[in-house]
Amino acid sequence: MRNLGYLRDDAAWRMESFCEHPTITNTDRIPSSEALVRKDIKHVFWHDFDRGQLFDLVRDPQETTDVITYPAYASRLAELREHFARLKAEAR
Repeated sequence: MRNLGYLRDDAAWRMESFCEHPTITNTDRIPSSEALVRKDIKHVFWHDFDRGQLFDLVRDPQETTDVITYPAYASRLAELREHFARLKAEAR
């Protein structure tokens, strides 16, 4: 069997993931979202609710605490939002 190293969690090339998801059926079932995920942080934006979430995956790997309003994360959030915008612009 081939070693599928690109599927491992520790793959060196995987710096981040960007994903988009459309609304499925209606917003009560699965609302539309976009996410930028890195090994240490995850930013999600829910379009249907005009609301974002931010999770510190190092301190909170189960994503139980949304830190988007925490002042300590303000500069990191700004950087992620800027990067988000660049990725979307490049994809068009």
